[in-house]
Order: sequence, then C-alpha cells, then structure tokens
Amino acid sequence: MDWQRQQRSGGRSDRIIIGVILGLASAAPNMVVWCGLSGCTPPPNRSAVAEGGSSLAGPAPVPGRYTILDLGTLGGDSRAMGLNNRGQVVGYCAQYRAFLWEAAGGMRDVGLEANEPCMAVDINDSGMVIGHRTRAYGHRAFVWDAKSGCRDLGTVDAPESECWGVNASGTVTGTLLHSDEMAFLWDSESGARRLKEVGAGRLATAINDNSTVAGYRNYAEAWIWHPKTGRKDIGLCRGSQAIPYRIIRHNQVVGVGYSGDRGYEPHVAWMWDEKGGMRTLGTLGGAQSEAYSINDEGLVVGMAHMEGDKPRAFLYRDAKMVDLNSLLPPGSGWELQAARDINRRGQIVGWGVHEGRTRAFLLTPAP
Repeated sequence: MDWQRQQRSGGRSDRIIIGVILGLASAAPNMVVWCGLSGCTPPPNRSAVAEGGSSLAGPAPVPGRYTILDLGTLGGDSRAMGLNNRGQVVGYCAQYRAFLWEAAGGMRDVGLEANEPCMAVDINDSGMVIGHRTRAYGHRAFVWDAKSGCRDLGTVDAPESECWGVNASGTVTGTLLHSDEMAFLWDSESGARRLKEVGAGRLATAINDNSTVAGYRNYAEAWIWHPKTGRKDIGLCRGSQAIPYRIIRHNQVVGVGYSGDRGYEPHVAWMWDEKGGMRTLGTLGGAQSEAYSINDEGLVVGMAHMEGDKPRAFLYRDAKMVDLNSLLPPGSGWELQAARDINRRGQIVGWGVHEGRTRAFLLTPAP
C-alpha cells in the first residue's frame, strides 16, 4: 500500500506507483494507479465550478464553502498531487504521464518523452515541477520548468532516485534508492548531494522555505533536519512508524502513522510542532486517516475513512476534521476522495469521482 512496504517486501518495480499515494489502495481500491496523457479532454462547463487564481495572494479567511472545478484529463482518470500559491496544479493521468494545469491554458503534459511513465508530485511558486519517471535503468527524479524543460536529477552513484519536495528557492529533496536508502538534496547550482548528516537508512519526504527537511526512518521515527541545527527526531506515532508528508516554515509537520503489525495498518493522520509535539487528528468515523498537507494558516487536508471504510477528502480546522463533501455546492455531483494539497489562499486539490470517473479537482473558497 505504500512504497516503504514495497521496499520491505524486496520489490522495486512498482515503488513509484505505490510511493506517491500512501494508503490509496485502501482509499480507492478500484483506482487506476498509473497515468497517461494522450489528447486533452477539457472539463465541461458546470454551474458548480469556479476558475482558479493565477497570481500570488495573501492569506484567505477560513472558508465556509467551496466552489469546485473539474481539471479535466489528458486521457483516462486524473489525480492532482500538488498546488502552488499561483493556483498552478500538478498531478498525473492514466497511462503514465504527468500534467501541469493552469487557469489560462488548462491541462497539458510537462514535456517528458513519449510513453515514459512519470508522475508530477509538487510545484513551487516559480513553476518548478518535480516528480519521478521510469526509465530503462530504473526510477529517476526529475525537475521541469517552462524555460529549461525536463532535467534528470541524477542518483549520486545510487541505482535510482525519487524526489518528494521542492521549496521556494528551488531546492529539491528526496531519496536515493540502493541497498541502504539515503536522503538527498538538489539545487541547480550544486546538483545532487547525499544528505549524509541525517545518517543512512533515512528517507526525505518534504522541505520548507527555510530549508528544513523532514523525513523518516523505516519502522521508526520521523525527523527534521536543518543545516544549522542538525537532525532532530520528532518521534513515533502511537509508538510506531511516522511518515511526514509536508513541513511548513514554522516547522509544523503533518503526515501518517502506522500503528498495526510491523507498522503497516491501521494508519492515522498526525500533526507535529515544537510546542505541542505529535498528536493524532482522528478520523471521520472510520478506522483510518492520512494528512497530506498544511498551509500557513494551520489548515490541514488529507483523506479519512467514514464508517464502512468509504474514503473522503477532509479539511482539519479548529481542532476538528470536516468532510469536504459537506462544503460543496448542493447538487455538485462530486464525491471527493482525497485532498492532497492546500495553498496560502485556501485552495485545495485532490481527486474524487464525478459522473462515474475519477477526476482531479480544484476547490476555491467561495466569496
């Protein structure tokens, strides 16, 4: 169900597929995991949608309701993974191709080689897209921007690499995949380097604008690292595996913890900060939840199960988890399953089912 579990079982061929969507096998058992782009199908116009913003904006008030926009597809199902403060969205569609969506031009692929399996997982405010692709020699991390196109981040003598986070300055973090996994950093001036300071066997998953990196150790604790203060272990979740997904500038971290046998299941969303330490966020009535992102206003988004194990996208605010489906316009026709990212304006991206198809969405706080 997650790429760490794939590691433990000894397999690597599906690690990218499983890795970027922690827990989605249980969240959406019928989902198409890979993606593809072949001629763009724009979403139809609907009264329930509103265009996303295209410029940087200050903090938005805590929303009460949202408008929703179907981001369309470039072939098959689509899922949104990342969002910046300009309203640009990245993700993937069926048949192995990554996408970039912008309000002015809609959805397009990010210019990778034809038929090369790839996922886009994050984007910064400069429009730098990061992700992973599968090449003949294994999984490779990449960055893409409109000016330079796609660049391979290399592996620093490891067979494979994956990247998971990028900050405002363009520093990328991820993991080198070999017999003893190790975190790495990359920037355009220095290239990729091993993050030896955190130790071997530690995997990096996120980075904030202060260059603090978050990650975890298999079967063990989450950690944060900064070049001036070094590594700090931030603990376990319910005594077991804790995996960070996002870290913001005040070193608030959110993620998922495993509290079952060998750290696998059930999984539970958590939040950590210096003042409050690690605490779990609960569920929507079911057994499991995962926190994927947090913005500077402290709003957390993710996926949680209702009774009967139905996955729902959630917003966590004022110490309470809310089903995002309850904040949609009446009659929208959507069933939101996962919320993957939230920006400064309070816009949220993820995916859900609409008219029988899995589609990437963009939520915008209603005026």
